[in-house]
Amino acid sequence: MFWNNSKTESTDTSKTINGLTMTMTMALFDVKEASLWSIMVAALPLILLTWLILVLLKKVSKKNFSVQGSNIVITGASRGIGRQIALQYSAANARLVISATNKRLLESVAEECRNAGAADVFVFSQRLGGRDSAAALRNFSQEKLGRVDTLILNHVLLPSLNGNSHWKEEKDFDDLESKTLVNYMSYVYIASSFRNLLEASCGKICIVSSIAALVPMFKSNTYAATKAALNAFFLSYREELLERRSNITISQVFLGLVTTESITNAIGKFMSNVTSITNNVVFRQFVLPPKVAARRVIEAVETRTETTYCPKKTIFTLRLLYFLFSDYFLKFFRVIHQESEKQISADSD
Repeated sequence: MFWNNSKTESTDTSKTINGLTMTMTMALFDVKEASLWSIMVAALPLILLTWLILVLLKKVSKKNFSVQGSNIVITGASRGIGRQIALQYSAANARLVISATNKRLLESVAEECRNAGAADVFVFSQRLGGRDSAAALRNFSQEKLGRVDTLILNHVLLPSLNGNSHWKEEKDFDDLESKTLVNYMSYVYIASSFRNLLEASCGKICIVSSIAALVPMFKSNTYAATKAALNAFFLSYREELLERRSNITISQVFLGLVTTESITNAIGKFMSNVTSITNNVVFRQFVLPPKVAARRVIEAVETRTETTYCPKKTIFTLRLLYFLFSDYFLKFFRVIHQESEKQISADSD
């Protein structure tokens, strides 16, 4: 009986202690929660002010850069964005080495650059892929320019969409290897070959990439894979350079839709009055002219911005379109790539 009474008293005491403990814990939690909330509210103006200052500094830095008299190497410069990049650097009296496989088009661009104000323009017409071509481009650039300030890697092999070109395993291995060599490995080879030159000048590397690395693309397995590989490699390489206190910076630009001839021809398959559509204010928020895209690339590399999406809203929009209207979305991109191949074939003739 005594044991039972003791047990009852012990239980009551335990309940009392547990109740007090719970009350104290809840009170302490309320105090901590209130304190945390007060700190967050108090810090909010400081956070907003810091964000505003960073945005303003970013905008100022994009306006305050000079490329006057710089020595620039640009690959994939015979057409489209690469051509526009070369022309805009030329207007600042830069000295250029421009590279592409089509010598006739490249010579034409070189003449345009001279007329636009380039101090010197040197043409390197060779397919980029292996280590030998990377070394040849470096040696050519060093011989002609002496110093290299900026290296812009923009060359590419586009997806092949002849007929039913879904991935066919072993039948597509050759295509996989060739695109990997040109679209990915050549970038690594060239950037590595130019490292000593760029270290000496506190130089800059720009990787012109595509949102294909971030958004699923129709019948573009190998192309998208090479762009994703570029992203992964140069993100890691940038960190290694920072760790080594290197003078080189790496900028990556992910381009969305740009109104090159390929895209305007593709739009023409679906709609009339292509010019009025591409000049539409709403349309231009998502699809940029090559001249504007080239300007964004130059701003990114010259202000040493690590990552740029051009335009930013394009990625979200493409993801949404892919989710809601996948059939039409994929058909649109198939036509774009078919038009690109027709243009390249015509230029090669």
